[in-house]
Amino acid sequence: MNTLSIYLHWPFCLSKCFYCDFNSYAVAAIDQDIWRQSFLTELKYFSQQLPDRTIDSIFFGGGTPSTMAEETIVAILDAVFRYWKISKTIEITIEANPDTIDKYRLLAFRNAGINRISIGLQALDDNDLRFLGRHHNLKQGLIAYELSRKIFPKTSFDLIYARPNQTPSSWYKELQHAIAMDVDHLSLYQIIIEPRTALYRKYISGNFQLPSEDMEVEMFNLTRKLTEEHGLFSYEISNFALPNAKCLHNLLCWEGNDYLGIGPGAHSRITDRFGVVWS
Repeated sequence: MNTLSIYLHWPFCLSKCFYCDFNSYAVAAIDQDIWRQSFLTELKYFSQQLPDRTIDSIFFGGGTPSTMAEETIVAILDAVFRYWKISKTIEITIEANPDTIDKYRLLAFRNAGINRISIGLQALDDNDLRFLGRHHNLKQGLIAYELSRKIFPKTSFDLIYARPNQTPSSWYKELQHAIAMDVDHLSLYQIIIEPRTALYRKYISGNFQLPSEDMEVEMFNLTRKLTEEHGLFSYEISNFALPNAKCLHNLLCWEGNDYLGIGPGAHSRITDRFGVVWS
C-alpha cells in the first residue's frame, strides 16, 4: 500500500469533560516549543521508515487540538509536506471546541493549510452541556459552527445522545435541529459511562439514570432513519454524511488503509512490503 494517513494527537484541553476517558489533560499553560519539536522529531523518524508513501489525509485530534499554536500547526504541516509526497486531494482536519476558537483563530488554521474542521458541540441544550462538563453554551456553539462554515470548505460537528432524561422524542427534535443547520456531516455517538471519569462517579452514586436499553435502541433507529431521510448516509458506525462530504480520514481508516499515529495517545496501522501489519 503506497498511501498513508497521518493522525496527530494533541493531548491538552482547557478542562476535562466529565465523560472523557481519553489520553488528555487539563493544563493552563503548554510549552509549545517543546511539543512542536517532539512532533517534528517523530515525523522525521517515521519519514525515514516510510519514505515512499503518499499522504492522503492528516487529522489533528485530541484532546483539544484547537488549543495548538498556529506556529505548531504550520511547522507540522511543513514537515509532512517536506518529507512525503502529497495527494492533490489531501484533506486536513482539525478538531475544535467552540470555546477555543474565534474568527481570527479559524482564519489562522485555514491559512496554515487546514481545509476541514470538526466541532465538538456535543449537545444542543444548555443544561446537558453543563451536565457533560462542556465549557461552551449553546449560543457559543452555534456561533462557532456558523463562523467555521464561512471559512472552511467542510465543517462537521459532534453530538452525544441517549443522555440522562433524554427521550426518543426529545432526541428526534434535537437531531432535526442539527440537520436544519444545513449540515453535510454529523458524528453522532451514544453516551458511554467510562470508569475513572467524573460522570462514572456520579453514576455509581445514583445522581442520575440513563435511558433504558429499549429507549437507546429506539434513539439509534431514529438516528439512522432521520439522517437517511435527509441524505446523510452512515459510512461507518457513528458518522453520517452527504455523498461528497465524508471525512476522508475516517473513511480510509474504516476501510483498513494504513495510518500513522504521531503523539502520546496515537495508534498506527502500517502494512509493510510483505503484507505484515504492525502498530
